[in-house]
Amino acid sequence: DSCQAALTAEGELFCGLLGPSSGITGVERLTDTPGREGSPAWSPDGTMLAFTREHDGRSDLVLMGPADPDTGFVSGAHPAESVLPVEGGVAENPCWSPDGRYIAYLDRESRLRVMEVATRRDREICPVPGLLHVSWSPDSRWLAFSVTDLAHREDVFVVSASGGRHSNVSRHPNDDFQPFWPSDGRRLVFASRTDEGEWSLRQVWLTREDFGASRDEREELLDEPVAEVEIDFDDLARRTETLCTVEGYYDFYGASRDGRTFAFRAYDKNGGSDLWKVEWDGSGLERLTFASEEPSDISITSEGTVFYLGMGDVLRSVGSDGASPRVLTWRAMTDWVVTERQAQKFDECWRLLRDNFYDPGMHGADWDSVRVRYRDRASRCFLNEDFNEVVRRMLGELDASHLGIYGPWSWSRGAPTGEIGIIVDHSWGGPGVRVDSVIPWSPAGMPRSRLFPGDLVLSVDGVEVGPHRDIYEPLAGKVGEEVALEVRRNGALVSLTMEPIPDWELSDLAYDEWVARNRRIVSLLTGDRIGYLHISSMDQSSVETFLGDLFAEGMDRDGMIIDVRGNGGGSTHDQILRELSRPEYLVSRYRGGRLTAEPLGAWQKPVVLLINERCYSDAEIFPAGWKALGIGPIVGNTTFGAVIGTSDTELLDGTGFRVPSEGWYTLDGVDLENYGVQPDIRVLEMPADYAAGADRQLEEAARVVMRLVEGG
Repeated sequence: DSCQAALTAEGELFCGLLGPSSGITGVERLTDTPGREGSPAWSPDGTMLAFTREHDGRSDLVLMGPADPDTGFVSGAHPAESVLPVEGGVAENPCWSPDGRYIAYLDRESRLRVMEVATRRDREICPVPGLLHVSWSPDSRWLAFSVTDLAHREDVFVVSASGGRHSNVSRHPNDDFQPFWPSDGRRLVFASRTDEGEWSLRQVWLTREDFGASRDEREELLDEPVAEVEIDFDDLARRTETLCTVEGYYDFYGASRDGRTFAFRAYDKNGGSDLWKVEWDGSGLERLTFASEEPSDISITSEGTVFYLGMGDVLRSVGSDGASPRVLTWRAMTDWVVTERQAQKFDECWRLLRDNFYDPGMHGADWDSVRVRYRDRASRCFLNEDFNEVVRRMLGELDASHLGIYGPWSWSRGAPTGEIGIIVDHSWGGPGVRVDSVIPWSPAGMPRSRLFPGDLVLSVDGVEVGPHRDIYEPLAGKVGEEVALEVRRNGALVSLTMEPIPDWELSDLAYDEWVARNRRIVSLLTGDRIGYLHISSMDQSSVETFLGDLFAEGMDRDGMIIDVRGNGGGSTHDQILRELSRPEYLVSRYRGGRLTAEPLGAWQKPVVLLINERCYSDAEIFPAGWKALGIGPIVGNTTFGAVIGTSDTELLDGTGFRVPSEGWYTLDGVDLENYGVQPDIRVLEMPADYAAGADRQLEEAARVVMRLVEGG
């Protein structure tokens, strides 16, 4: 809440003054090292900064200060810094205690530790690994944290600052995360979300007396902070209130120190996201921005100003009274040595995998030797793509999926090329371009501009096309613009106009036609007794499509083929498996005699699953669960064997890096990574089949499900 702002950019730490103007002034560079400084945290009195420094395979905890209380960190005379000794050489997410005596941090295994600043005494507070968010109580006697305890879902816990048993506060199947302790010491606030996209802000009252107070009495209580935080742990989770619920995901909120005002990211029906706020009692729910800001790193001052990073990581601020947002510009000089920067990036990649890869044995790789083998090569790469290629070779030593390095991306100014929806006959020698086939509902498939197999496209917007001039050349930059085609059809010249569409839209149309073709094949092979559906991705949209198709295609049919071939994965396997594995348990009968089985919509008829080597990740977990539950036969080929849960992070220059930290195993202990799921009936796809338009896997699935229907 002072006028000083700590900033990080290009791996260095800066400090500036927040003034009434539209920017941050007096910015000074506080660090100049080959390491990457980050996670700055102010001491309660504003005279010291704690931060991390990622370098040489370590993440040090650094303390800077004390600064002059009058001039702070922008006086030109930078305070001294010292590196605090931490367990295992790794410290992340430093957090000061309100009394300024301690710094909490997460160690190499993300266990909670506390260091006493004066004595450098370091101790473990909670032995649970994998902690994610930490907050001190205002009296510095308690720590709240969140950690995953049900797959990816977190719960909120409280532990004494001196260590001991930790207690679950949220006790809810939602993903409950980011605990925050307001300065009144009477409540604990946290975010909560569902996999379906509901995001809530909740608060739990720590004593029965405060929970039972009226709204007006609570208002008075918040003006009377407690000297010592008291927690009545009996039925604590039942004293939880929901302040608001919006559409959202794993997004973090900002809070005023007194916990009276909260700001957060929420989504609209078009998928855009903006900044919203709500008050401590659930009142005043209000949208603060309206330009799809995608806000992150949100904080609120005691005066009610909300600071956040908007679109493009631009620092912005807006008053909680709804005033127009303003951009906070700042400028400072920085420099670096390319070889040192590349070495830092490499060391960070190496350490992130050492500390987080799902297999502590690193798939048998000697990880220290791997670092020695590749570090010098990586540090000498002046081009980022060369650097990324060296890192990819290091990743190859792990023989694992869901690894990767990419970017940093640059904005492409190239105009997109339009698509009209024809498949070109490449055997044609000219003149023009001969149409082999047309994708339904594409521009070339619409009634007023329809092309037919055998048509010769001679020119597009006056530009002749043929074997020596690709048809896509005159379509460059023409998405959504009307183009004129000259076509020879059955010896006559025909003039047509149409509006090209983007490639992703054509891809969707081609997919729709592929699904429709498969349905026609299954209907023909089974006398229309078997339905067919394809699951293209393991995301929420695909779940909704699956539920609709299961009803529409399964209605009045005797069986079903479910196809996940070519599915790249996601996270919704359990939602689909629940619909396919629930047994009937009751039947309701209406007066007229109509019967309805419960559970509603659950599939009870014969079903076959189609898989192939292009099933990845969650599209492999799904057939593994299918097989374990005995839902039905599996036809096709072994899945790819890329089954690790992963997350993405950014290096200091914006390069993206993937860190897979969660393995998946059968109940017998078989690691699905590099193993995949085996079909019950193996049918290989051969190149000749594809060229002939045959689908032997689909044909076999139709035969198998018909045998089940007929009791064979």
